[in-house]
Amino acid sequence: MNNDFRYEVKFVLNEREFSQALSWINSIGAKKPYPDRIVNSLYFDNIFQESVKTNLAGISKRNKTRLRWYGDDFLSDLKPTLEVKLREGRLGKKLAYHMPFSITSLEAKSLSDISKEIFNEISLTNNIHNGLQDYLVPMLLVKYARQYYQDINGIRITIDRKIQFFQTVQSQSLSSLKPVNYSNFIVEIKFPQNLKNNVADLLRPLQLTPKRHSKYLTGLSILGYTKYI
Repeated sequence: MNNDFRYEVKFVLNEREFSQALSWINSIGAKKPYPDRIVNSLYFDNIFQESVKTNLAGISKRNKTRLRWYGDDFLSDLKPTLEVKLREGRLGKKLAYHMPFSITSLEAKSLSDISKEIFNEISLTNNIHNGLQDYLVPMLLVKYARQYYQDINGIRITIDRKIQFFQTVQSQSLSSLKPVNYSNFIVEIKFPQNLKNNVADLLRPLQLTPKRHSKYLTGLSILGYTKYI
């Protein structure tokens, strides 16, 4: 197995379970290495919706593509990143392609034009992942607040809350999309393969059950495009 891959264990929690998870995070001495921030992910899929189908089928090796940026509005001069998220069972890693334009420049453009701009840029890149060679269209925008924690061994924990899903309309701009709120909390633990036993020992007192979870599929399900439990 490629050592670039890391384990990613997720928990989907209600408010009571989330309080339990926070107590556990404090008990293991995890600290905040970064400030909280707003994460935005615009997910893409091909015309056959292969990312949806491979995930629903439980296929171990799969990938999905998203444009990611940070901040609560479109006034940031930060440049977004196109990411290909690769999965092999519970292991995952990301390939990142940094875009040369800012989010501000995309605010008034239609999703269709944004897609063309991104993939025209990607077509000039050498050694791109084969998943980016398909014709991809925006499928879903997801926005949430993320908290970061890390313990002394480098085990990373993220908490995603205030999650919102936005239905994409190809003729509309990013800023005109309307949100649908999602009340659950997503806690994810990320760690290299050599720390698997350490994490198993850490998780034992938590007494919560990990669950397969995809924000992409959850959002599409809530908006009525697919069925996902």
